[in-house]
Amino acid sequence: MTGRILLPALALGLFLIGIALGLAGILDEGDSITRAGIVLSTASLPPLIVWQSRKAHQKADDELATAHKAGYRLALRHVAQGLLDQDTAPPDGGARATLGGDRAALTSNRSDNTQSDEHNPAANVRRLHVIRHDPEGRKQAAQ
Repeated sequence: MTGRILLPALALGLFLIGIALGLAGILDEGDSITRAGIVLSTASLPPLIVWQSRKAHQKADDELATAHKAGYRLALRHVAQGLLDQDTAPPDGGARATLGGDRAALTSNRSDNTQSDEHNPAANVRRLHVIRHDPEGRKQAAQ
């Protein structure tokens, strides 16, 4: 906790002191004071850059969390209003659901492979075949 506050404050203080020394050296025509001010302000720049970078990342993370919470609340509102789950279940909970004629035919003829494509649940599935790679066979065929 102390490092998050003390280090940026120290770096900012050193930067301002370096700027003040640089300006004082320019006004008094003291080259050594001006150089010391430039070195001090330049040395304090990396911690200031790191501090500002962390601050920007924290702000982006906070904005992302705020957007996530807003989206979550919107989703909860839509669920509460019934906008997301319309017509997903029968009003009686499915207690009166029965098998239809087509469904009964599918379940009774599982072992029969002579079904038409309309009643075959796997009619749109391709059979997969193993392809073996034989690099030596190709070399022999190429020769």
